[in-house]
Amino acid sequence: MNLESAHGDRRMMASAPVAGTAEAALPRDQLAWLRLPLPRYRVGLGPLAGRIALVSLLLSAGAIVVFATSGPSTLVPRSNEVFPGWEAGPLHVLSAGLPHDPKTLGYGLTAVLALMVAAYGIVLLTAEKLPLRTIVIGIVALHAILLLSPPLQLTDMFNYLGYARLGALHGLNPYTHVIAREMYDPVYRMSTWHNLSSPYGQLFTALTYLLPLGSLAVSYWLVKLFTVLASLAFLALVWECARL
Repeated sequence: MNLESAHGDRRMMASAPVAGTAEAALPRDQLAWLRLPLPRYRVGLGPLAGRIALVSLLLSAGAIVVFATSGPSTLVPRSNEVFPGWEAGPLHVLSAGLPHDPKTLGYGLTAVLALMVAAYGIVLLTAEKLPLRTIVIGIVALHAILLLSPPLQLTDMFNYLGYARLGALHGLNPYTHVIAREMYDPVYRMSTWHNLSSPYGQLFTALTYLLPLGSLAVSYWLVKLFTVLASLAFLALVWECARL
């Protein structure tokens, strides 16, 4: 009798649910709310609002570029030390004489960026109502505006050229030497990674060796042009992938 009761207890224990298993196996009804569609709010913005927002983005970007090209400022790093006309771009002739008070520039830049964020949100909300041609023209125009701008906030452009000139012009391996070894080169004053060896891959470095490095200005504009074209190409690729 004791053996039978013992076997019965074992069967009862085996058939009892395990605490961990019971918690993991939730009923389907309890998870049904996860599949409920979220409410979609309709925003009463038409294509006209989208066009106005897109134009606002272009004008705001243009205003930033004009101020950046007009003279040394906090928008362009190291511009207080060196800011040649070929770096500023062709718009610096038109924008000469603009005020560069740091406080005024800071408030103005904050206001323009806030306007751009709001305009970008409106463009996203009305994107389905805008003609594809309007969107494409806006994207290309924005790239063209930024092409005319000097590098903003970062000096990566001149670090690229610094490592390229270090190897192709001065015969020093950029992976074992630093930009500080070319202090006599004009790119030194515009770059910032003076004591770091190149962090870039070999393929990228080899491609930069193909630039006409004898002219820093020509190399600078070729890199800018290639970057803009590459950006447009990737956007076209994303568009094609979305259509699949």
